[in-house]
Amino acid sequence: MNPQTGDVLKDLDDFMARVAANFMDKIEPVMKKRKVEKEQKEEAMRAEYKAMLQANGFFLLIILPKEAASLRAAIKHWGDVMEGIPTQCVREDKISKFENPNGRQGNSSQYWNNVLLKINTRMGGENSRIAGSSKIEQLARKGKVTMFVGSDVSHPGPGVRKPSVASLVYNQDQLGIKYTAITRLQDPRVEVMVDLEDMFHGAVVDLMGIARGPVTDIIFYRDGVSEGEYDDIIKHEIGAIERAIDTVWSTHDKLKAGGYKKPNLSFIVVGKRHHTLLFPGSPHLSDQKGNCKAGVVVDQDINQPLITDFYLQSHAGLIGTSRSSHYIVLKNDVFCNDTQALQEVSYALCHVYAKATRSVSMPAPVYCEWSLPQYASLIFTEILVDADLACGRGTFHYAPSVEETLRAQDSESISSGGTNVPFDMTPWLDNFRPKHSHLKSNMYFL
Repeated sequence: MNPQTGDVLKDLDDFMARVAANFMDKIEPVMKKRKVEKEQKEEAMRAEYKAMLQANGFFLLIILPKEAASLRAAIKHWGDVMEGIPTQCVREDKISKFENPNGRQGNSSQYWNNVLLKINTRMGGENSRIAGSSKIEQLARKGKVTMFVGSDVSHPGPGVRKPSVASLVYNQDQLGIKYTAITRLQDPRVEVMVDLEDMFHGAVVDLMGIARGPVTDIIFYRDGVSEGEYDDIIKHEIGAIERAIDTVWSTHDKLKAGGYKKPNLSFIVVGKRHHTLLFPGSPHLSDQKGNCKAGVVVDQDINQPLITDFYLQSHAGLIGTSRSSHYIVLKNDVFCNDTQALQEVSYALCHVYAKATRSVSMPAPVYCEWSLPQYASLIFTEILVDADLACGRGTFHYAPSVEETLRAQDSESISSGGTNVPFDMTPWLDNFRPKHSHLKSNMYFL
């Protein structure tokens, strides 16, 4: 571990010890007024401190130097895995740019707007809401519990021997604004989500506990699947989802007693790695950049003949030619194969990505799961590459410098056993740590 990293983690522990001591000093008079018995006072004070840490109003704002990738990885591991404390890191050079002797807003105002969007979300706030969508209103009406899901598998780069990261993101509210996540490791470059059945089972049970009712509809977006893998996805992943639903409905006492119907499932593959570009047919159909206006859908003439698919350009590009997202509908029971209803819901969900103030190119659950594999990667490595948000987050689930050690051990195995040595997942799984229980419903991965 970098000595500087160790010093920062010690400073964080010392700071939280002072926070705890200060809190105990302030809460002790309250305990006296409540007439808490002396032998119960310490336990009651600890319970109050724990509740304070779990409350949406507590987080740490940490100022880092410009080049601090390893520090950030260590801090995120400390907060998200070890202590369960939300952290927001900001760069020192951005603060200095914000200073303006004329008293006017500095040139980094957009940076601070983005930081506040993330802080508000981590504190349980809402940055946007869907309005004007009849299909979203239909899914959110009383008696309905709709599950919006995004999933992806992120793979290591060429020549890199480390696990792939599978992530599942699902909503915590009826409108698809707040999300939480499950992250797992699997063998390198296996595209099918190996643990999807178990992951989805946990997600369904969790959402039913929050909604206090059975899930009625599931809209599942799958990212990163090529055309040749559709059959595998239908067989293995849709099959895993259906088995998870069967297990929940056959083992949950209230579901069995109430005779509730199993939820409807719509499963859509979303991709941007295609070569289809959309252009406006006349000037009045274009935006200021010459692109098609946000909200354009193409579902005929250029589509695939054997499957249901459509192109949706849901965002307004800032630079160059906007690229639409390609939606392949493998199952659509929620809307009884009404593709237009699915188009409306997909476009609506593009407006509630928590880190953006405008519509984005993919539905929010897909954008959120992009952050997770990167989060998992950062657990393995101390190098954060901002340009590849999708492949780095996993590192925070590991103690600092763990990936370096594991990859060194793997290199030794190759050196002694040749290039065809099977990849050993065991040490990676042994060192992987889940997010802290305090952050169960927190969008910590933004």
